[in-house]
Amino acid sequence: MTREEFENKQIDMVNDLINLNNEIENTWAYHPENPNRIDPSYYHSVLVEKADQLEAKIDALVKQYGSL
Repeated sequence: MTREEFENKQIDMVNDLINLNNEIENTWAYHPENPNRIDPSYYHSVLVEKADQLEAKIDALVKQYGSL
C-alpha cells in the first residue's frame, strides 16, 4: 500500500467513524433509556406540518413571482 493509499484509507475510515457517531447521536434522541427522548410519532407530525407550511410558502412565491 502506498502512502497515498494509506492516507486515503485512513481518511475514509475516520469519515465512516464520524458518520457512525452522528448516527448514534441521532438515534439516542429516540432511545427508550434517554430521559429526554423524542416521541417519534409526535416529531413526525411536527416535521410534516413544517413541510406543509414551507410548501405553501413556496406555492405563494411561485404564484406571485413565477417559477424558476
